Amino acid sequence: MERNALRSFTSCGWFFDDIGGLEGVQVLRYAARAIELAGGEAGAEAEEALLRHLDEAESNDPHAGSGRDVFHNWARPVVPPFMRVAAGAVAVASTSPDTDIELQGCETRVADGRVELTVTRTGRVLEYDTTIDRPSPARLGVTVRAEDGVSAHLEHWALTEEHARIVRDALIVESALKFFGVEGGDTKDGRDRGDRRTAVIEAANHALTRAIERLADDTSGEARGRVSELLDLQDLLGVRIAFDAQTAFFRSWTAAGRCAELAELAGRFGFAVEAGDD
Repeated sequence: MERNALRSFTSCGWFFDDIGGLEGVQVLRYAARAIELAGGEAGAEAEEALLRHLDEAESNDPHAGSGRDVFHNWARPVVPPFMRVAAGAVAVASTSPDTDIELQGCETRVADGRVELTVTRTGRVLEYDTTIDRPSPARLGVTVRAEDGVSAHLEHWALTEEHARIVRDALIVESALKFFGVEGGDTKDGRDRGDRRTAVIEAANHALTRAIERLADDTSGEARGRVSELLDLQDLLGVRIAFDAQTAFFRSWTAAGRCAELAELAGRFGFAVEAGDD
């Protein structure tokens, strides 16, 4: 805490002419971290005292607003770092239970959806309850709740970089097996991982085209759900939707009486959807 409090007084952050500049934002991040480590009533009082001073600092950029705005919008993280780590720990435990991750500064233990996080520098122990949400094989979200009632929801791509990489690889393997029967290979081998990715991309493109063709005659929620799940997989793989797939969907979407029914999917295919389309 003291380290970050002292960093917040770094001179380069306070001798520039704009509280919304890079230097001001950086020192306010140090201050936000010190306040987070103080925690509880002491942290809340420190934050309010700081914000009273920041109210008097106006940025030259009208979009940035006051120092209070800069602190809330750019300096203080939307999701507290330790909650983000807890979400990542439970996501990895769910998708890759045999994988151990060592993160500098903290240790985690996961059991029955509860995460115990120990800050190695201070010995402070934090506990979180978590719930995993799986809307499709290619997506995973985690809701984290701290003991003080604060909660946050993170999708797998918003986890820490290391956690996100491991979860993404596991979701690709799971999706490949569910949709296509493609074996995962050894995820520790870069070549196998690349081969697996190529095979899944090819299979995903082919499966998406077939699922779109099915929409022409099948109006069921199951058919729409299949397309949605395959679009989730495309997002996971980071590949663009093929033009042929967009064209095939457009034909089904513009068929008589189906604009409203397929509007949500149309937006995901990159088509502009206006309210009241029919």
